[in-house]
This record gives sequence, structure tokens and C-alpha cells, in this order.
Amino acid sequence: MSSSQKIYSASIILAIIIIPLFFRNSKDDLSQITSDEATDETPSFALAEEKNIQPENSLKKILETSEAVKFEIETDGQLFLVSGNKITELSQEKESNSFTFPDSSSRIESAAFMPDLRLILILTNQGKIISFNTISKKFQENNFSAPEGSKIEDMETYLTYLYILDSNNNQIYRYPRAEGGFGEKSAWLKEEMDIQDSGDMAIDENIFLSDGEQIEKFFQGKSEDFSIEQSKTPIKNDLIFTSPGNDFIYSIDKENSRLVQFSKQGEIIRQFYDEKISSVESFITSEDETKAYLAVPDGVYRLDLK
Repeated sequence: MSSSQKIYSASIILAIIIIPLFFRNSKDDLSQITSDEATDETPSFALAEEKNIQPENSLKKILETSEAVKFEIETDGQLFLVSGNKITELSQEKESNSFTFPDSSSRIESAAFMPDLRLILILTNQGKIISFNTISKKFQENNFSAPEGSKIEDMETYLTYLYILDSNNNQIYRYPRAEGGFGEKSAWLKEEMDIQDSGDMAIDENIFLSDGEQIEKFFQGKSEDFSIEQSKTPIKNDLIFTSPGNDFIYSIDKENSRLVQFSKQGEIIRQFYDEKISSVESFITSEDETKAYLAVPDGVYRLDLK
């Protein structure tokens, strides 16, 4: 074999060895790149595999406060915050006015909004109802008689009725609007029900109660067949919200730092995850359901729902 033939043969052998190595190394590099890209694209936040889950970084702080905001009311684009001994009005998500509670000796225990009369109703630790008119911006004490021996966990309104969730008496009481405040209460539940563990209530034409585990539905004082869709991680329904104008029911799950949007048939529509949700004290959604407002110890945040 001539020297040129030997060189040619050696080149072929080297090519046979080097070319597969090149392609193998290229394939490994490509595989590594693909793996890195997949890692970048794969959600890494908690609950990442839950149904229709939205990742964090979607909260925007709209108000910083050192006082705990217990309740929020949204009406006609105006947001009212009940905290400490005052009501703060936000316009265009910026503080515009503040109204000091007239009775400095009282503590605010609960609050609800009555849209038909444009009233924020405030329950004090002395068992009084004080109303705040969102048009005249004036406070007024209302005629109201709390149930004997009651422990009021929550209160809500529907039309011109006030509903009280009383865990001690295991009852929901309904108060009609009357001159100067509210008339005599009536027991709204028509069946023997155990609601002593229920701590939060929401109303449209139905009443929804949450005991932290389940959400129960009632219509005209009677229990309705209703259950919420379960997720891979059990949902803790610490706070719930809906209204006659809402198409959905919303739940705050503090343990898992998420807000869950349910259809009114109980199906999970979307879930929103953010670490701050674990410390939410109160929340509402806007009337058009495009935003949720969440109160946490360091302020009020907006969560875009659409």
C-alpha cells in the first residue's frame, strides 16, 4: 500500500471515529439546551400543577397602612376600607378621604355594604350598628337589637335586609330595614343545621357558609345540594365572597396562599397563587370581576383577575 493510500485509509478511520462523537456531543449539547429551556418554562412555584393556576408576581400594592384593614367595600369604582377607627375612601386606587368613626370607645367587629341604600353598616363590640352613608359621608346609629347570647361571626346584606351569622345560637337571623335602622329579627334557617363552626358568609340570592373546609349553600332557609370541585391540594376556604352581581364565588385559602375562583355550580375556574395571600385579612372583588382587592398587614393589594 502506497503512503498516499495509507493516509487516505487513516483519514477514513478517523472520520468514522470522530463524526459519531461529534454528533453524539452535539446531541448531548442540544439535549442539555432543551432540558434547560424546559426547566425555565416549567412552573416552579408552589401548587404549579393545580388546575388553571396562575403564578405569583401579579399583586400590586395600592395602599400602604400600618392599621389592619378589616373590611373592604367597592361601589361604582370607589373603594372604601374599614380599619382601626376610620373609613378610608380610595378613588382611582388612591386615598382621597378619611372619615373618623364617631365613637372612639367602640371597636369595629364587622361591616357590610347595603348597595340599595348606599350604606356601609358597621357592627361594634358593644352590639351597635352604625351606618355610614357613602353619598353624604355621614355616620348614624341605627336601631338594632342583637340576639341574646349571640356570637356574631359575620354579617352581610341582601336588598334591604341584614343577615347575621350567629354561631352561639346556631342560626342566621334576618333583619328588615325599618325607620331609624332595623326591625325585629326572624330566624332565617328553616332546618336544624349545625353551623357553629362556620365563620364566613357570602350572599347572592343564596347564602353560602364556610367552615374552613366546605362551602355550604342555602336557599330560602334550607340546605341545597352543593359541593365544590376538589383540587390536588385540598382547598381551605378561610374567607369567601360573592354578591348578586357576581358570576363567581371566590375563596381565600391561606394555608396554600391562593385565591380560588369557582363557578356558582362549584367548578374550579381559575386559581391565583401568591405568597402574600397567606396573610389576607379581608378581600372583595370589583363589581365587574376584573380585580380583587386583598388586605394584608402591610397594606391593600390589587390582583388582576382578567
